[in-house]
Amino acid sequence: MDKYVLAFAPIEPITMNPIIRELMAINGARLVYRPKILPQHLLKAPNWQYWAKIKKISQVRTPSGESIYDGIQIIARPGDPIKKAVKYIDNYASKFGIQYIDLNFCCPGYKVLPKRRGGDLLKDPDSVIQVISEAIKFTNLPISIKIRKGFLNSDTPQNLCYRLSKEFGDNLAWIAINRAPVKMDDVDFSLIKKDFKPFQEAIAGVEGKIPIVANGSIETYQDIYAVKENVKVNGFMIGRAALGNPSIFHAILDSNPIEKSEGDGDNIKINLKFEELFKIITKYQYGPSGRFCSMGEIKKILFYYIKHSYESQKKQLPAGYGFSKWNNQRFDSKSLVKALFKVFPTISEETWKKWIYPFFTK
Repeated sequence: MDKYVLAFAPIEPITMNPIIRELMAINGARLVYRPKILPQHLLKAPNWQYWAKIKKISQVRTPSGESIYDGIQIIARPGDPIKKAVKYIDNYASKFGIQYIDLNFCCPGYKVLPKRRGGDLLKDPDSVIQVISEAIKFTNLPISIKIRKGFLNSDTPQNLCYRLSKEFGDNLAWIAINRAPVKMDDVDFSLIKKDFKPFQEAIAGVEGKIPIVANGSIETYQDIYAVKENVKVNGFMIGRAALGNPSIFHAILDSNPIEKSEGDGDNIKINLKFEELFKIITKYQYGPSGRFCSMGEIKKILFYYIKHSYESQKKQLPAGYGFSKWNNQRFDSKSLVKALFKVFPTISEETWKKWIYPFFTK
């Protein structure tokens, strides 16, 4: 694919949902991911929901008509059945619509690190090299990796990136680098947002041989602009900031993106967002992926829109509309419509009925 990369980050378990991945794709994310999976788990469950409808996503196009790269992310360590897993993916890539394999050396999860997976491997670059070497050897698919600046806040990615460029060169499709460390105790994220050194050091390390994709604490249009002004990365990977605001991918390609609030007069803009969303949901209403159209799943997606709308206006969420309360509250179709009208009063109840009722009324 092109050197400039726009990616929607894998978020567990959110990116299991094909509706969300497709939503990001039609807004400009050329790369979408499934959540991470261990090689041995993948091999034990080849017909599991992990594969369901993945090919459908790869047939989607970006607004400019570009094809989507739908990938699978593996979280592995030396000693895992990496050879078997990547050969299995390679053999069935066409059937499942897999265009690339991503290796996770980034995850800071408290259940992951003690098992020497994810970000823990950054303490031992030889292990990172070993995992990548084995994966590359047994697949014809592009291999990408996701790392952080280092395990500790004092670490730098330059030496690792230099080794990766010498060992693999353009056999690595790209490196997505999160500018936060794995060990995030006492890390001031307001400073992380202003830190461009991890990206600069990674670029210096690869010496132009591997594209570097910026990730980490990129949440607003201003964050995108700041990175673009200070360092020449080969793309962006956006995660939670795209939930409820998938149009953030359009801003990455804008030469001067600025934050825009959704005021009360922005009814047309908000309507278009939901028209887009429910059009995709309708595609998945029946068949194996119909479970993603349940009341609970749609509520989760809508919550991100509610959260983004209020945060972009610097307003507090209405009482009782925090994620846990919203997610656990029992709605029928009528009460859900009333709740949505409360948080989006510029959209009429009749319009909400048009979108909601087809899924939950007979």
